[in-house]
Amino acid sequence: MDFSGIIKITDLNDFLNPSENCSVHNNMIHKSTENTAKVSLSDCLACSGCVTSAETVLLSQQSVETLHSHLSSNVPITMSLSQQSLISLSNHLSIPLSTLSRQIAFALRSKGINRVLPMTSTRDIILESAYQEFKQRLSNNTLPVLSSECPGWLCFALKKGDEKLVPLMSKCKTPMLAQREIYSVEGFHVAVMPCYDKKLEGVMDEGVDLVLTTTELLEFCSELSEESEFPEFFSSVVLKSSSLGYAEYVLNRAVKELYGEDFTPEFRPTRRRDVIEAEYKDLRFCIATGFQNIQNLIREIKTGKCRYSYIEIMACPMGCLNGGGQFRSSREEVTRIEAETSKFFKKSENLEVLGNLRELKLLNTNKLKW
Repeated sequence: MDFSGIIKITDLNDFLNPSENCSVHNNMIHKSTENTAKVSLSDCLACSGCVTSAETVLLSQQSVETLHSHLSSNVPITMSLSQQSLISLSNHLSIPLSTLSRQIAFALRSKGINRVLPMTSTRDIILESAYQEFKQRLSNNTLPVLSSECPGWLCFALKKGDEKLVPLMSKCKTPMLAQREIYSVEGFHVAVMPCYDKKLEGVMDEGVDLVLTTTELLEFCSELSEESEFPEFFSSVVLKSSSLGYAEYVLNRAVKELYGEDFTPEFRPTRRRDVIEAEYKDLRFCIATGFQNIQNLIREIKTGKCRYSYIEIMACPMGCLNGGGQFRSSREEVTRIEAETSKFFKKSENLEVLGNLRELKLLNTNKLKW
């Protein structure tokens, strides 16, 4: 079975031009000093009224054309590449990841991109931040922790505005939003991500100026012939997950620190498709993908029947490798790529950037106020 790898916009019947008045949620309206009403784009996108129209306008702004328009400016441009995007592109072009990353770096620099960065080290820092948050929540008995890496799931949860749901969501920044701070990125920052909803995340919060999908990256640099230097995918931890690995990493760290034992989580299938779980004594972790599973878990949480300590949630079935901005793959192909993930990364125990963890503001309290 194949999944769609593209968003099509057609026959919208709720369209509002950006200049028209909002007819929903008066509490979103803010009066300026000129006594005129204004609604921020973040508020607009978080609204359940004309969100389809707002997203349509946003998609037209978050595009390859926007990047082209900035290339003629004197502002330095940095592009950060997600691991999922490069893995998908490597599989699509049948080019080894190490070779592809160098070819991509050369193509981007030849087009005027000043700096090209991987996001692996940032992911490692965020995973450690997620563990510290889980440890605090465990001591306060405010479980389960619901990961909020996936912007599709986050938007869905915040639109529901459920008082039992939102307080349980993780407040950790995503790697995309933390990349600028960790690497001291200056100028115009572009992130290449596996899904279109990351464009919403980029507009709703600081950290990135433009988000492109994997397919848009190939559209921007269609010719890959030369090779240049590109930072290796060094990681402080090698995970089996090709998405972000929150549940896998946090469970491993919790068992090691709380019980003093080495433990490699083995997630097993459940009776629900695309829901896998792992446990150690009283710690029970879950990875759930797809909105049907999300709705089932929400129902269990609200009725007090949820037995999980931590739930990693992604809207796309099978996770980020199957994101809407990726190249189309069958379920079998996604499974195969997932199994080969650990081969794409090199182990490093001494990442200097991890030493800066305490100095970074990785718990983004504004994230849940979209």
